Amino acid sequence: MNILFLGPTDSSIYSILTAQGLKVALRSGPITPADCKGFDMLVSHGYRHILKDDILSLFGRNALNCHISLLPHNKGAHP
Repeated sequence: MNILFLGPTDSSIYSILTAQGLKVALRSGPITPADCKGFDMLVSHGYRHILKDDILSLFGRNALNCHISLLPHNKGAHP
């Protein structure tokens, strides 16, 4: 399984995914639909950019956003 991970390299989720031997590509800047080719799943943790429908529609139910607080009350990068 090829996973596109969106977020910082020091994320604990990124460390867990790579430790499991999964094929993970890291992106921290803005992405385009072309950047998503060849990936089966998208995982976002601490990603500072809004993902538009054109990106999310490429993954269907295989997109996961991990948030460190309860939404919608504690939004943003530092809730």
